[in-house]
Amino acid sequence: MTPEPAVVGDGPVARARRARSTGRGADPAGIARPDDAPDAERGAGTVLVLGIVAAVLVLALGLAALAHAQAARGTAQTGADLAALAAATAARDGWDPCGRAREVAARNAVAVTACAEQGGGVVRVDVASTDGVTVLGVALGRASAAARAGPATAR
Repeated sequence: MTPEPAVVGDGPVARARRARSTGRGADPAGIARPDDAPDAERGAGTVLVLGIVAAVLVLALGLAALAHAQAARGTAQTGADLAALAAATAARDGWDPCGRAREVAARNAVAVTACAEQGGGVVRVDVASTDGVTVLGVALGRASAAARAGPATAR
């Protein structure tokens, strides 16, 4: 009687070698285990990718809020500049400077919060945005700005 030839690559050592080379079916000690055993690391990449995507979305939302606030601040500053120029022109021509500043500010989507003649034809105007800054329906506040205008000799 002759023994049957062994199938090459079918023994426990071969199975352990295959498991190590594929990363499946072996524990850290190199002992073979069945391929259907649960893997503790399975799905970890998915969780990692979801975490990275969530972090990127939060960062994008923060940048969008910052951009919206900066745009509102720019709009408020533009409204303040125009209102102060209109008020200084009205003061030079003998009209009510603060009334004129309110009219111009309203046309530029801002509201005058303070208006003061500082003498020599100089007028200071403080404004705040009428809409405020909102992100995803949450009000974050109102943008405000101030401007001062008058003749060049009043510096």
